[in-house]
Amino acid sequence: MTPDKFRSLSFSERLDEIYYLQSCKTPSKEIKSTLGISRSELSHLLRTDAKLDDHVKDLIRRNKLSLGHAKAIARLSGAEQDRLTRDVISKRWSVRRAEAEARAALSGKSFSDNAYYNQLSETISDQIGQPVKIIPDGSKGRIQIEYFSFEDFDNIMARMKIQLPE
Repeated sequence: MTPDKFRSLSFSERLDEIYYLQSCKTPSKEIKSTLGISRSELSHLLRTDAKLDDHVKDLIRRNKLSLGHAKAIARLSGAEQDRLTRDVISKRWSVRRAEAEARAALSGKSFSDNAYYNQLSETISDQIGQPVKIIPDGSKGRIQIEYFSFEDFDNIMARMKIQLPE
């Protein structure tokens, strides 16, 4: 198998290929060079597979859950994996949100929606250089950008690459 072909495979197909090569007693070094992956990539794939519950692996196989989400979920134990998996799917969380929730679960703190939106507000504020407030309302919401002068407004438009008519 070529490295390009390997990279085009799904998570479960990649694992099947690795396990097949291991069953043929292929040394790790040869697996890595054949598949075009690093030692850390190989370890990470195997570790993620070992830590995921079977139902989570099934969701990945059925394309209901991405590998990015699975990596975040793999950090947790059984019951927490179940809870986070349900939330990721039902609430359509981004990988970033799943990672934040997993970190919060590991630290024993709950990660509230407000904390999530506050973190996003800060990130956007840093990018555009103006205060930003995110106001969620169920599955919709508003993003409010504050500016203090016409120059600030023009700078926001420029950073967002919006062309204003003359």
